[in-house]
Amino acid sequence: MRDFLKNTSPDNPVLFYFTKAAELAEFERFTVEFRSIARPNQMPALLEVWSVIAKRRREDRHEIVADFPLELYAVIFRDMAEGLTKTAEAVADLVFDLDAIGFADPDADVNGGDAVNLLNEHLPHLRTLRAD
Repeated sequence: MRDFLKNTSPDNPVLFYFTKAAELAEFERFTVEFRSIARPNQMPALLEVWSVIAKRRREDRHEIVADFPLELYAVIFRDMAEGLTKTAEAVADLVFDLDAIGFADPDADVNGGDAVNLLNEHLPHLRTLRAD
């Protein structure tokens, strides 16, 4: 196996700064950045990591969501996180729009054109996410 595909350093683990994958939906705009972490009185004293950083939705704040020993791991995680959040956002938009036309209201006429038009509007976007 190529060296860039495996983590050979036990001193440089993968770190996730969240407890559930669903928490990633709170973020957007994922980036990968190289950084060094100083560890006084420890060996090695300096860790080099690839961090996945994301902007918290509805706030002007960026946070580190994960650290990886290899750039490839960080890039793959970033791509997966972006896909997860885009899908969650598309589903949330669809639910919001369906609620707006009274889809959850048992007395509403959702068999008419409103619900069908909404689904037709959202399905191409959802299919695009699935293809990605």
